[in-house]
Formats: sequence, C-alpha cells, structure tokens
Amino acid sequence: MSITTLEQLPAGSRVLVDGTRSDVIDHDVLEAIEAFRRAAPARGIALELRDVRTVALAGH
Repeated sequence: MSITTLEQLPAGSRVLVDGTRSDVIDHDVLEAIEAFRRAAPARGIALELRDVRTVALAGH
C-alpha cells in the first residue's frame, strides 16, 4: 500500500497496518505511516497499527 493509496481512502474508513510479519520496515515507509496516522482523525479514519513503531517527523 502506498501513501497515495492511503491519501485516497474515503473519510470514515477503518485501516489496519499489520507489521507483525515484517522483518524490516524502511524508515521512509515509517514516516509515511506516521504522517497518515496524524492526519487520519481529521478525516474520521480509524487507524490501527500492529507491531509498527512510530517515528518522529522532521519539523514536528
């Protein structure tokens, strides 16, 4: 799933990002997930992260 796909999700969606079977998640991907996590509530999107660490975004 790309950040473009995440941005195109309709308001009110429920999203699960499951990292339980991932050995490594690229830092750029973690940043994209974090940006989406921060924006999701304003769009009424319920986001659940499983075994995905959060990262600090530059400038935030």
